[in-house]
Amino acid sequence: MNNQQTDVLQASIRLISKLDLKKFIFEFVSYYVVVNLILFVLGGSFQWIFLIVVFVFTGLYLLVKHWINRRQLKKIVMGQFDFVKTNHPDLSLFIPIMEKNSSHYSINRAALYFIHDKLYLDAFRQTGFASIPSESISIPYGDDFVIKEAFQTNDALLFNGQLIDTAYTFAVARQPELIEALRPYYPKNEKEV
Repeated sequence: MNNQQTDVLQASIRLISKLDLKKFIFEFVSYYVVVNLILFVLGGSFQWIFLIVVFVFTGLYLLVKHWINRRQLKKIVMGQFDFVKTNHPDLSLFIPIMEKNSSHYSINRAALYFIHDKLYLDAFRQTGFASIPSESISIPYGDDFVIKEAFQTNDALLFNGQLIDTAYTFAVARQPELIEALRPYYPKNEKEV
């Protein structure tokens, strides 16, 4: 694996596994309140020791949960990469595709890749949290897969395109190598978001 490929994979994993602080705080407060209410109903009063213990264990639980999710997402991205590399030995660059949900990015069951300077999209059949896809469909850039618009954010490139007569929106990690590699495939009226 070359340095460019390593940088793309690491940037993608970093982007999809970034700790969402708003979600973390919301979950922390929710779990903390619910567990303390249950302890109050069972015990009849608030005890300081329980408040402190619940505070510490809630924080530890959420941090461990984030760490486990990060490891699983890394396994999924690397599994997709290995699957495409196995099926297409001439692969020159693999680009994980993400979906943007409000302020968070999640991994998609598809990826872009280059073979001899031609762009392809691979759509994976991947159940649940399976780390390796069972099969895929490769679609070359052209009639069935087209990128119509591109937007840049601080951390990602967002694309609006068309996939077999259906609108298709996706994101990739913002890396200088990716901007240059994908530039011939999207219109020049790129927008900054």
